[in-house]
Amino acid sequence: MKDSASFIKELKDIKLSPKDILVSFDVVSLYTYIPIKESLEVIYRLTDPDTAHLVEICLTSTFFYFEGEFFEHTCGVAMGSPLSPIVVNLFMEDFEAKDLSSSCLLPKLLKRYVDNANVIWPHGPEEIDHFFNHLNSQSFAIKFTMEKEVNGCLPFLDILILGVRMDISPTLCFERRCIFSSIFMLIAIISLLRSWVFLPPSLLVPLGSLIVRALIRRDPISLMSLWRMDIVGA
Repeated sequence: MKDSASFIKELKDIKLSPKDILVSFDVVSLYTYIPIKESLEVIYRLTDPDTAHLVEICLTSTFFYFEGEFFEHTCGVAMGSPLSPIVVNLFMEDFEAKDLSSSCLLPKLLKRYVDNANVIWPHGPEEIDHFFNHLNSQSFAIKFTMEKEVNGCLPFLDILILGVRMDISPTLCFERRCIFSSIFMLIAIISLLRSWVFLPPSLLVPLGSLIVRALIRRDPISLMSLWRMDIVGA
């Protein structure tokens, strides 16, 4: 999954049955605990030896300084490194394929964004617990948390998924709300206006609001937007 906008587009034709359960899984501290050895095995299998060797040098030559001593980083990848997201995604793709191939029951839908996975589970609440335990038994380092829908609602990334189940026409509603982001943005803009130009206090909030609305209209898929998309099954 590329981002939340592409995730919404992919779900346009999805229909929920009364037994389907909306669930999300989140890897605990993925960057910190991703196993280097297993990651390198995936990279050596998917790329040429020279490229894989260069990646191995980068992943096994990470040191840091703490309280007067140098330490070698033996587990996980460095946060902020441009190489880390690539390694993490390759490892998780391989992990996902192995996990699904070894599971007795498969989800109706599984969409993953780095360390977050959204699942539509059609096999009942007891089996989803078994699937969760199966996920956590695949690696000593990779552990998941699970969040189930509450009253048909499940947050995922910056989206609130509303699963409306009806006998005739199942519906998935996707609501993106970032009201607080817009509020914080408005406060930041007002602070900048006060520091850069002299304006009466009565004009600061209206002018800041106009700037926020202009930014929202320019980029409707940004986190500063508030919108709703209803997808109704045929």
